[in-house]
Amino acid sequence: MSSIKKAEKAWPDLTRLLYPSGVAVIGASIKPNSISGQPLAHMIAGRYEGKLFPVNPSRTEVQGLAAYRDVREIPGPVDAAVIAVPAIHVPEALEQCGEAGIPYAVVLTSGFIDLGNEAGAALEKRLRESIAKSGVRVVGPNCVGVMNLTNRAYLAFGGGVSDKSLRPGPMAIISQSGGFGQSMMTFANLHGVGCNYVVSCGNETDLHLFDFAHEFLDREEVKLLAIYMESSVEGAHIRALGQHALRVNKPILILKVGNNDVSRRAASSHTGRITADYALFRTAFREGGYI
Repeated sequence: MSSIKKAEKAWPDLTRLLYPSGVAVIGASIKPNSISGQPLAHMIAGRYEGKLFPVNPSRTEVQGLAAYRDVREIPGPVDAAVIAVPAIHVPEALEQCGEAGIPYAVVLTSGFIDLGNEAGAALEKRLRESIAKSGVRVVGPNCVGVMNLTNRAYLAFGGGVSDKSLRPGPMAIISQSGGFGQSMMTFANLHGVGCNYVVSCGNETDLHLFDFAHEFLDREEVKLLAIYMESSVEGAHIRALGQHALRVNKPILILKVGNNDVSRRAASSHTGRITADYALFRTAFREGGYI
């Protein structure tokens, strides 16, 4: 049963993903400005307090840290892996994470259902099979990652991550667009509103926007939730999330895009998902007290 189907009764405990004591970066690059080099570089610069384990079979050292040929060779416990290898290698990397006992993975790589063609669909099927086989819970693929600004666990890449003025604060951001989510974080920070968490959902092959939203509403350090939503046909889950927010007396600020035929097609081409008619959203938002 997928996490989205369980959302009415329970949602996964994401503590080890949000507060990892050890992070493996699979495909870690020696180039700190590359996509596969940024997560490591940002956590080193941000003084992340956990342990970092770059995985690169061609190197013994990456960005000043000892590197491992295989994630299964890492000696210490790892709570989360960042996967930044070519799409064709992602399923194998996930299965190796499962063998290593790593419970969470953030897949930055694109090239799955987001391609909108047969090759992407076939690789998406392989990815789903590997998720089921490995038991690893996955963020993405095709995302810019997950950020915790309280402990500087930057399992992410992007221009916004390098902003040294970023501060923790009462807001959590969940976005179906990685770039837009980081823009929201940056503008909020400029206006004096800090964010504890910023999540880019990507294709949502496994973990969904709703999993993170329920998790954040139950966290004391989160006082308000900001969501950028491109597409969803999960009206029941939008309603359930609104009821949860009303129960805990926390506002959800939501920007819903893709509300006409042209923009719905654009949203679909971005992540390979479809979006329902906006009348559904209007009704659900009104009922749940969304802003």
